[in-house]
Amino acid sequence: MARVEAPVVFPDGIGRGALVARLFRYRTSVRVDVVLMHNRMIALADGRPGDRACFLNDFSASTTLGPDAEDLPERFVTEVQAGAEKAVRAVDEHNNRFPRPWGRIQVAAG
Repeated sequence: MARVEAPVVFPDGIGRGALVARLFRYRTSVRVDVVLMHNRMIALADGRPGDRACFLNDFSASTTLGPDAEDLPERFVTEVQAGAEKAVRAVDEHNNRFPRPWGRIQVAAG
């Protein structure tokens, strides 16, 4: 198995994250799993991290490559890039759509 990761910075500066790709053999093929790992939790009223992960920042994607593949499919790369960028911005976008205090999501680093 091979693992590659790139750091992620969230627009609000809260928490740490990384886009992680794992490559491993799956039967006669190579499988690629990409996930956004983060420590962002839904914040309690006092601002401390609660026990629920901020699901708005979750992202995952997978593809299986045939035995003759030399590159990742371009469509997969494009979808991963767009999906990860959307996940990174998800809390800010949600809060912009729902500006009232009761509709906003607050996060804290867990």
